[in-house]
Amino acid sequence: YNGEKYLAEQLDSLLGQEGVNVSILVRDDGSKDGTRAVLDQYQSEGKLTWYTGEHLNVQKGFFDLMKKAAQHSWDYIAFCDQDDVWDLDKLSIAVKQLEGLRDDLPALYYCGQRLVDGERNFLADHYLNDRRSHITRFVLSDFAGCTGVFNRALLDAAIGFEPEYMLMHDTWVLKVCLCLGGSMIVDPAPHMEYRQHGGNTVGLGR
Repeated sequence: YNGEKYLAEQLDSLLGQEGVNVSILVRDDGSKDGTRAVLDQYQSEGKLTWYTGEHLNVQKGFFDLMKKAAQHSWDYIAFCDQDDVWDLDKLSIAVKQLEGLRDDLPALYYCGQRLVDGERNFLADHYLNDRRSHITRFVLSDFAGCTGVFNRALLDAAIGFEPEYMLMHDTWVLKVCLCLGGSMIVDPAPHMEYRQHGGNTVGLGR
């Protein structure tokens, strides 16, 4: 939503991913700035597909995006926010770990984050505790959606029922995975830059 300022940098980091084939599906959440012009340019170059809709905000917007993603035959799904910048090996690291698991059962990978300011100056590394129990994660999710990659089985399960209340889209995906006895891979290390620029809808402190 109104992502014009950082959007090109985000998209270029996705397009530069190494060792994987990337398809980008964008949902514009009713932006009022120049976001759509940026998306039109990338789409005209064959780099992404995008659509728009009413302003649903984060949770419902991403849920709608998951339903649209299910219409494609992709093996893995990764959330991304308009101001993120991914390390070039972010997806390949995740996919290598997920490929060893059964593809008919839900599976989720997620990692830590490198916190940066609006100009991408380093603030802090946010490492995850990979020794937390599944029960702890169910009660208090430590899964930030922008760090995650999950398989088709989990996508289909997550959109199989739409709850009336959803704390966040990523929390929902995590809970569905745990409830169905799916596999979870927690990578403590950061593989992406997470901007803390003062305009975040959600975010982490220093």
